[in-house]
Amino acid sequence: MKSLRLISLFAVGSAFLCASASQAATAVIKVLPAKPLIVATLAAGVDDEISAAVSTTNSLIIAGTVTGTSGDWVTTPALGGSDGFITSLSFSGVHNWDLRLGGAPDEIASALVRDKSGNYWVVGSAAKEITPPVSPSPSSSSSPPAILNPDGVVVDPPPAASPNLDQLMVWKVSRTGTLLATYSMSAPGTIFPQSLTLKGSLFTASGEVASGGLTKKFTILFDSDGNFSQLILVKLDPQTTPTVVTLTAGPNHWRLSTSAGSIAGIPSWKPKRAFPVAILYSKAGKILEARYFTATPRISLWQTGIGLVCLSEQGSGFGMTIVNPLAG
Repeated sequence: MKSLRLISLFAVGSAFLCASASQAATAVIKVLPAKPLIVATLAAGVDDEISAAVSTTNSLIIAGTVTGTSGDWVTTPALGGSDGFITSLSFSGVHNWDLRLGGAPDEIASALVRDKSGNYWVVGSAAKEITPPVSPSPSSSSSPPAILNPDGVVVDPPPAASPNLDQLMVWKVSRTGTLLATYSMSAPGTIFPQSLTLKGSLFTASGEVASGGLTKKFTILFDSDGNFSQLILVKLDPQTTPTVVTLTAGPNHWRLSTSAGSIAGIPSWKPKRAFPVAILYSKAGKILEARYFTATPRISLWQTGIGLVCLSEQGSGFGMTIVNPLAG
């Protein structure tokens, strides 16, 4: 991971959409860059990370893991070595609220979904606390001497933590950032949830679990009361990252890919190196908008009335880019 995670919020508009239909028909499309609107830190930790995001009509909700004590967008006090977090931001970059997730052991937060009531469900993993054995009584002649404090009371060692993230964690958070419930389940190894979906009243989490030198894919279902199904383990098949990501944007659609050469319909695009490019196509296949990124978007989503929202690695940090073809 990188030494510092920065969040750059970009907002770009498209003037050609303000033109008349006849002008748009003859407009020359160019691939233009985004411009930064705001720069902020997460918690200023060496391993701060954004893993998931969802949006509402007026806010962007991000979740991930932080190791720093405090920053611009994760301001709540640290709980342990690493903490999960969830943060609400306005689309102008204003911090609404944030909440750390976990306790004294290490935790990570890696997937996120919003239910019909507006609550947020975050899934991740944690290192289980290991309860030490009870110290023997000072009067026991067959036991080694117990450690006593100045008052002559037996001092039990503090709980230790497992070196592995071997506990599946689920956090339920209100729309205003209040922790409503925490559920957990022991895993048969180091567990890393990668996705979380909601269908009806059941959540489905999936990802990878590693044990004994083997890594398998897992799937598990749970309900809103924290009742878990059996963990389903299957062989892990080699996965490839999609070369093209397509997002529906009303009647149109965005296509995100990496371009190292010419793009059909944009003859002026002649890059000297490969760039991630987002192109907005109409239902008829006509190019309406084109933007390039300096780093590959890791998370991309479309929010009606806002535009295309992308989270990208930007040098030593992350960039959050909003491409808004509705802006003048």
